Amino acid sequence: MSSLRCKRCKSVLPENLFRCKGCGTWNLSQDTGEVAPIRPITAYRDGKPKRPRFASQHWSAAAFGGGIVPGSTLMIGGEAGAGKSTLMLQLIEAANQRALYWPTEEVGDVGGEGILERCERMAPDALGLLHLVDSPFEWPIELNASLRDYPVQVFDSLSNLQGIRTDEQPDVINAFVTHCAAFGYAMIFLMHVNKDEDFAGLEKLKHLVGCTAILRCSDKKGSERRSLEVIKNRFGPGHSEVDLVMTAQGLVPTQEQVKAWEKERAIREANRLRS
Repeated sequence: MSSLRCKRCKSVLPENLFRCKGCGTWNLSQDTGEVAPIRPITAYRDGKPKRPRFASQHWSAAAFGGGIVPGSTLMIGGEAGAGKSTLMLQLIEAANQRALYWPTEEVGDVGGEGILERCERMAPDALGLLHLVDSPFEWPIELNASLRDYPVQVFDSLSNLQGIRTDEQPDVINAFVTHCAAFGYAMIFLMHVNKDEDFAGLEKLKHLVGCTAILRCSDKKGSERRSLEVIKNRFGPGHSEVDLVMTAQGLVPTQEQVKAWEKERAIREANRLRS
């Protein structure tokens, strides 16, 4: 695995540290040294994961069918302000895995720093896990085995790809779908959704990934209520929905949702005892 270096002072840093203790810079770039070849793996077979799911104890596991499958792709769509980035940070924290953040815009005061500040406030345990790619995404890109060093990766966002034609965007997804399946990392795509929920004109993209979910805001102005609806899932129920509320600590299930889960568990346990 290549070492990490501070992009400002070039100091070599521990692999889990992304803020340089020397100069205080947040964004790290990976050393361009040679990476030992890694044999591709098969992350899942016959629709069933070969390794334990990530974030299997997080509330989102109820929506995603038990957690995030290594080697799979997850698309989370939602309008601006719905909480897509907040949910992404919570998933990284719950997964407790090194995560690579791919921006499609310059990492600066508005983009990258906003993500880090939100991470520190809402998912502090993810601070030592999140690593930022220090330059905007450019296509085409060479995907290599070193990406296996980051079991969870985030692409933020498909809607902001610059200099890429609309008909080329499926190629970006397919490249990552093929690569992450071969090398076992999970990819989370964030996507802006307009009021018609057509994924900003890219409805066909949801059919390219393993799991697709929409994070919705309440119709009531000023409400902190949210809902996470899974509309496609290759590794779990084809449809599920979770009622949420946005708090200072991030997205959490509503009390009504928790009671509904408790009732479902009680029914399952009663059925188990009768069988």
